[in-house]
Amino acid sequence: MRYFDVVKAIQSACEEHPFIQSYGYGYISNIETPMISGDRRYPYVFVNPTSHQLTEGKLNYRFNMIVMDLAGEDYQDSKVQIHSEDIVLKAQSDCLLYINDILANLRFGDVLTDVVLNVAVTPFEERFDDTVAGMTATIDIVVPNLLDKCDSPIQ
Repeated sequence: MRYFDVVKAIQSACEEHPFIQSYGYGYISNIETPMISGDRRYPYVFVNPTSHQLTEGKLNYRFNMIVMDLAGEDYQDSKVQIHSEDIVLKAQSDCLLYINDILANLRFGDVLTDVVLNVAVTPFEERFDDTVAGMTATIDIVVPNLLDKCDSPIQ
């Protein structure tokens, strides 16, 4: 499976999720406040590629999937009464659920059905342009990769 297909499958899973408002891809320096027409668009999923590994018969793609929501003075939720000290914990808890949803979509969806998922998850609270909190999931997506000289264009 091509790198392009794996990244697009992650993007599609994020864009199909009913609660996730924004998706981004790239290096950490590319993280920005997700905005549309002046409105902040959280929760935000940012996929950061790291080193990938070719092994005998396998290709291991590794990404940091950073899932964040507002956790500072700009936090608003008219449906939930929450004390300010619990906003970070709520954001982290919600983001873990979003990660789980995305992984289920990747594992049991139509595109990446033959992959092995191995995930480490780390909670965080950070100040970018906004104060955000959430979870960073280090995702290993392992796909079959056969080295075949017959498929190579090299003579």
